[in-house]
Amino acid sequence: MSDDKEGKFIIEKIRLAGQKVNEPILEKSIKEISSENKYTKLIIGPYFCECGRRIGKENVNRCSHCGKLLCDECASKWEYLGKVHCKQCLSNYHDISLTRQEYLILLCISNGIRSSNKIFKLTGVKPSSVRKIIHSLIGKYLTKTRASFRENFFPKLRLTDLGNDALQIFERVYGRDEGSSKVKQRIAEFKAKLKEF
Repeated sequence: MSDDKEGKFIIEKIRLAGQKVNEPILEKSIKEISSENKYTKLIIGPYFCECGRRIGKENVNRCSHCGKLLCDECASKWEYLGKVHCKQCLSNYHDISLTRQEYLILLCISNGIRSSNKIFKLTGVKPSSVRKIIHSLIGKYLTKTRASFRENFFPKLRLTDLGNDALQIFERVYGRDEGSSKVKQRIAEFKAKLKEF
C-alpha cells in the first residue's frame, strides 16, 4: 500500500488465500477507481489455495458450501458425496474432521486391532491417549452396538458409517505420508503373524 505525492492511492498484489470473491473466478484481476482527488488501482492476485499452491484458471475449484477457492489436489482430498468441500465446511456441515492420531487409531480399529497397548505398539500413541481418543470417538465414528448374539458376551468396537467415510477421506490427507505408511506396514505384519497361529 502506498500514497504518492499527487494524492494517488495504490494497493497492489493482494493475495486472497482461498477467500470468496463475488466475481467470476479469476476473470477480472485489475480494478481501477478514480475520483476527483484519488486514483485507486487494485491488482487482485495471484490466487492461492489454503494449502499454499497457486491457483489458475486451469486448476481452480470452489467449495460447494462457502465458495472458497481450492486447487485440484485439495478439491480431490476433501471431496465427499460427489461435491467439493473445504476442510472447514466438511467439518461444519458433515461433522467430519480427524487429527492424525485419530486417523491412525481408526485405521487400527478398522483392521480389527482394538487393544490400546497394541495400538500404541503400532502407532506410537500412548495407551492413555488411545483410550481417551477412543472414548471421544464413540457415538460418532465408533460404536459398541452389538451386531450379533455372540457380541452380547464379547462386545466389539467397530467403525460407524460416518467413521468409514472419515477414514476414507483422511486416507487421502494423511495416508500417503511416511509415518502413516510405516504404521500400515506394521499393521500388515501384525495381521500376518496372527494368521500364522
